[in-house]
Amino acid sequence: MDQKTSFETVKPLEYPIYAKLDDISRCVHYDDFKVAVQRQLLVPQGLNNSRTVLPQKVLWFAPSQSSSEHNFYGNVSFTIKWKTVLQKLGPNLYLIDQAIYNTRSFTRVVLTKNNYDGILPRLNLDSSGSPMITSLLGFYHASQCMNRAGAVGPHELQIAIEVDDADARWLYRECCVAANNHSEANAPNFGDYTRRNGEESKFKSFKCFKFNTARNCVCFYKWTLEECEEHMKAVLGAAKPSTSSGHRATTRESCSLYDMDLHTATLPSTSRANMGQRTSTRSESNGGAIAVAAVAAVAAAATVFFAWRKASRDSK
Repeated sequence: MDQKTSFETVKPLEYPIYAKLDDISRCVHYDDFKVAVQRQLLVPQGLNNSRTVLPQKVLWFAPSQSSSEHNFYGNVSFTIKWKTVLQKLGPNLYLIDQAIYNTRSFTRVVLTKNNYDGILPRLNLDSSGSPMITSLLGFYHASQCMNRAGAVGPHELQIAIEVDDADARWLYRECCVAANNHSEANAPNFGDYTRRNGEESKFKSFKCFKFNTARNCVCFYKWTLEECEEHMKAVLGAAKPSTSSGHRATTRESCSLYDMDLHTATLPSTSRANMGQRTSTRSESNGGAIAVAAVAAVAAAATVFFAWRKASRDSK
């Protein structure tokens, strides 16, 4: 199967810088969020824009980012602990493909219950050039690496999770949902960027994947975080509560600390596996800030360690 795609065979990343991998998010536009609420599941899709073919549909996730930062993928994020998903829908991790651009890069992997040995290469969690590594301190993802222009820039780990209908409904129930900042969509391109088909792009790259990048058309959901939260209230308020579980709406930063429910009266909340007990007390919020600082220090130490280990191996 020969598809025209910018994604190629995965190679070891050059000069990777690692960050702690705790939470992962599936980010979608508001229209897809409404469909998810109506159907009570995260809607999977086939693996496209790739030379790899998978037998099951997938849900794309990536390491979570702050909801105040502009999100390339859309207005709403469904967030869950990485280890929770790994235990439930793993354990196998395989490399799919990779795209290295002038200013940023992407590596795509698949998490699956299926065995694809001999079909796809396994993800090496003990290599300093891997997009994901592990240690006694947990999992880390490559947040930066050397890009095509010869400078260190952003790298994104994209995780395709193979799911069936039951898995998609489980993920919907277990995820926290939060609004994103998508206000930089529709930024005009003034002849600086040409699409792969030779057509001039109307918009700047890496501002809106679904509409600006994939379709070269206007995104109708160019909203700030606060604007999106207001629109989300209307959808969640109109949704009928499930008899077995509800859905929780939070800010991204509060997802693992405390709840800021938008419509708890309509949508009763349930506990989220391995997300921890969340309260709105000031003491726990402060404790979370301290924990974030500690994680940042650990990630920096891990980056130095793996850089040293790579240099040691290269010198031999």
